[in-house]
Amino acid sequence: MAASAEVKVRRTATGVELDNGLLAVGFARGKQGIALRRLADTRQGVELLAPARGDALWRIEVGDADERASATSRQGQGAVRVRRTRAGAEAVLTWRRLGLPGHGDLVVTVRVALPRGRAETRWTLEVEAKRPFALWEAVFPAPVLRGEGRRTVVPSCWGIEYPKPLREKPWSCTYPSAMCTMQFVAVYDGRTGVYLGADDGKACQKRFDVTSRAKRKAIEAQITHFPAGMGQRRRRWRLPYPVRVAMVGDWLQAAKTYRRWALKAPWSRGGAVSRRKSIPRWLKDVDVWAAVSGGPEEVVAPTKRFAEFVGVRTAAHWYNWHEIPFDTRYPDYFPTRQSFKQGVKALQKAGVRVMPYINGRLWDPATESWRQEGAEAACARKADGEKYIELYGSKVPLAVMCPQTTLWQDKVVGLVQRLTREIGVDGVYVDQISAARAVLCFGKGHGHRPGGGAIWAEGYRALLDRARAILPSGAILTTEENADPWLDQFDALLLVNTPTDQGRIVPLFPATYAGWTMMFGSHYIAGNDLEAGLPFRLKMARAFCFGSQLGWVTPQVAQPKHRREGEYLRALAQCRRNAHKFLAYGEFVGMPEVSGAETLTVTGRNIFGGTYKLRTPAVMATAWRAENGALGIAITNIADRQQQVAVSLAAAEYGLGSAVKVREIGPEGATAAEATFEARDPARIRRRMAPRSAAVVALTPRR
Repeated sequence: MAASAEVKVRRTATGVELDNGLLAVGFARGKQGIALRRLADTRQGVELLAPARGDALWRIEVGDADERASATSRQGQGAVRVRRTRAGAEAVLTWRRLGLPGHGDLVVTVRVALPRGRAETRWTLEVEAKRPFALWEAVFPAPVLRGEGRRTVVPSCWGIEYPKPLREKPWSCTYPSAMCTMQFVAVYDGRTGVYLGADDGKACQKRFDVTSRAKRKAIEAQITHFPAGMGQRRRRWRLPYPVRVAMVGDWLQAAKTYRRWALKAPWSRGGAVSRRKSIPRWLKDVDVWAAVSGGPEEVVAPTKRFAEFVGVRTAAHWYNWHEIPFDTRYPDYFPTRQSFKQGVKALQKAGVRVMPYINGRLWDPATESWRQEGAEAACARKADGEKYIELYGSKVPLAVMCPQTTLWQDKVVGLVQRLTREIGVDGVYVDQISAARAVLCFGKGHGHRPGGGAIWAEGYRALLDRARAILPSGAILTTEENADPWLDQFDALLLVNTPTDQGRIVPLFPATYAGWTMMFGSHYIAGNDLEAGLPFRLKMARAFCFGSQLGWVTPQVAQPKHRREGEYLRALAQCRRNAHKFLAYGEFVGMPEVSGAETLTVTGRNIFGGTYKLRTPAVMATAWRAENGALGIAITNIADRQQQVAVSLAAAEYGLGSAVKVREIGPEGATAAEATFEARDPARIRRRMAPRSAAVVALTPRR
């Protein structure tokens, strides 16, 4: 069924249904309130909602700090009307007389717009009253979707797909953070499904929840919004951004749906990496990172040997360059270890760029600087006035600092200035900004309204703007993980925290932002990964295929006892060096099917405890589109045995015709293709993959 030129409106005695030939959405009044009664893929004839059982469309919490009350869309008296718009049609839903003591005049309005020709809707929420009210949070929307046969994708780190979404534990994560790097989730079956996302260019704090309703064979997906000015009285509040509910068939479509909006967001205005002058050339040319720790006597010589061994542009991420123990006495990093500055110069002379670690979030209340500088006034506060205290490996209580405060901004900017200008490092890694979750801050005198809103994103944006303003030419800033509000302010992002055993790891983030940001690393390298071999290779293979700068490994990989793993990393790095137009600057366009490879069992240790066991094909492949339109297929074999494989590419999806020029890019550079190309639908690339090898097969239409 073709998309309708107009949005059809069907009115009933109790409600309304809108249908544009692609997507239908319907609402109905009941004895109390209004319910979402239909969400359907009308082109395929698939109902996307679970059978209705009193599900709430929204929930709000109002009242005083010690006495709060909540209301939902299943309360009060509801009214439904429709209005035509230039773009299509809009349902306007209104609730009154919600039965909340002391809030009898509250009115809640939801608007759901369905445009012509697009399989998506835009939702807004507004709460108003004649008498002032205090709002604490709003859950909106909260569709309960069909779950049987569906999978769920969530934006945790690289991205995780749960093939069986009816899990015992709900997935619940705060944006922005490593566990919720982007503002969407999706539930689908490979043909159709539902995307739920916020088009929020201010990156306000919010929580995404995906919960199993096993008895109903259903999945509830919802967003909880935390407003600025939580607990403050007002007469009107409107969600400051729309929520988009769209149809998608898989995780890649979900990523591309978000990408179409996200590349217009404030953090993407810097443009594509290839054209961003703010990112120095040397960083764009890096292909391997060493993770090093200790004094110069422990770091310099092994790092030089490592760089010589891999034979590509190398950078060193230097930990424990300071005298204080790790995760202790932050942010009092100075004085440095003896001869640290000389060690930095020695590595730079050898062609290795140097980037030390600092933490951008935590202050140790046991330090003298905490007392002397009045840090107590600048830390983030809970609603009851208590500090947020966090414990890490050191078990030392560390206070979370509010990024809106001048004191904390001064502290971090001062550290960046000393390291880049006094020591002469090539950049600074500011830990936790994109990784640790945003917190609600009720601190007084911080220059922001209490609670949520864009406190976290705006505070760090101000801090990073100040830090970038004092950077010497050619110096960089990076951070841990990949929450997206600061993409334009960090030159690269370290990805290492993706859980290895919670679901299928998919390149959701590269599918959204590849070509617009730089990534390095893949996962933490556990203590036995090099000895076991396969766990290390799988992590490096993911980094290669997902477009990340490789490594974030200790220089010991260059030692003779790790020859197989070291040579595999070197092959990947040298192949990547020759394929930057795809893997560094290109757009991620898919994960084509690979047939013929054996299945390997990989067992390893989780860096945060426990072990994992997973089965994976020996050969992995991803597809990339260069800025000139060429298609590159990155392929790697992690096995100790040769693999004869076929990579299938849907001709329409990848824009392939019969006249295609095939070239190959490997560790030695561009060569005649060893692969054979079969022009059909699907097209196939057949190639023999040597043990522990990599290649990029470039396909260019003949003119």
